[in-house]
Amino acid sequence: MTAEEAFILYLRKKALDGNEAAQERLEEIQACRRECDPDLGREQIRTIVMEIVSPDNPNHALRLLKMAAKLYAFQPHTQIKLEPWLVQRALDRLGDRRLNAMQQTTVVAATRTPAKVRWPEWWELER
Repeated sequence: MTAEEAFILYLRKKALDGNEAAQERLEEIQACRRECDPDLGREQIRTIVMEIVSPDNPNHALRLLKMAAKLYAFQPHTQIKLEPWLVQRALDRLGDRRLNAMQQTTVVAATRTPAKVRWPEWWELER
């Protein structure tokens, strides 16, 4: 990897983290490259983002993928709750399998807004 490639990767990471100045510099570099080489298209520019996820704590990955939300972020009773669409998809994948009352309680407690989930007919708990 050349120093130029390393610098571009560094700028891309900063831009992805929300640094506006890095985003502006990347756009300037791309504009300059297009002037020098008009055949250079956006499809030739690739960005690879890698996140290391701890198997013991998947909360960060779930939040990045918009599968979970952090409630009460600045309170001592912070909670991570699953989005209703994710719970709905998981229930749809169950097929003929059923959850017992204790498992149902766990699912409802882990869902951010249980009222938005279309619960199956066999569901026993109050929704």
